[in-house]
Amino acid sequence: MVEITAELTEGTSVSLSNGRHTWPSDEPFDKGGEDTGPAPYETLLGSLAACTLVTLVLYTRHKGIELE
Repeated sequence: MVEITAELTEGTSVSLSNGRHTWPSDEPFDKGGEDTGPAPYETLLGSLAACTLVTLVLYTRHKGIELE
């Protein structure tokens, strides 16, 4: 099971970690943040995009379909 920790570091800046990797998240300046990393919504969208692409790659590998 994956465990993600989130630590509020300063203002709206958050440090996220899975134990092996650490990455930032923050709100942009116009939302009151310091823009030290992707906004939480951008992080969510990026996660969904990555999951979709990895799923497609694994499926096509399994089926022997070549991708360009």
